[in-house]
Amino acid sequence: MASTPLHKLTLGNRPRQPLTAFISPMIMRTSLTWYYGESGYGNALVAESPHGLIHFDFCDHKDDAVTRLKQRFPDACLNEQPTPALLSALENPGTSHAPLHLCGSSFQRQVWHALLDIPAGSTRHYGDIARQIGSQARAVGQAVGKNRLAILVPCHRVTRADGSAGGFYWGAELKQQLLEQERTTAGHTP
Repeated sequence: MASTPLHKLTLGNRPRQPLTAFISPMIMRTSLTWYYGESGYGNALVAESPHGLIHFDFCDHKDDAVTRLKQRFPDACLNEQPTPALLSALENPGTSHAPLHLCGSSFQRQVWHALLDIPAGSTRHYGDIARQIGSQARAVGQAVGKNRLAILVPCHRVTRADGSAGGFYWGAELKQQLLEQERTTAGHTP
């Protein structure tokens, strides 16, 4: 699949989709379909459960990406197949309309829901999210750090109170590229 140049990707706001609740170990033994390919931001592995997209991981090497998927879902039956939802998520992850299957604690899912409300081209501080949900910034930061749906749950839109970018599982450089591209698309200046 040919990748779309970074400047042509749209990282719009995802419409809120019904999100599946926390997965019990029994559900984790289900079948996951996955595909590894090029996205506009680099190579990535995306996976879906019968309930929706469950994993989006930037990784330069397919073997490493598959190993991380197996580590996250050790009991799942993994099937490599390029389904329409997986291809759409790779082609333009910021506007994929596939439902999301969030795997985490109740608190983590609450934080991730708050991230879905941050408009493209905007950022929020960890403390802003904490006040919104009645928690503490450190706890919010830990939950943001557990997100494994990369751009689909826009954790890159959360920054430190001092304005610095803060951490990003997939690297500070990619986080900065995503933020700059969204600001440009949304007509905001940095």
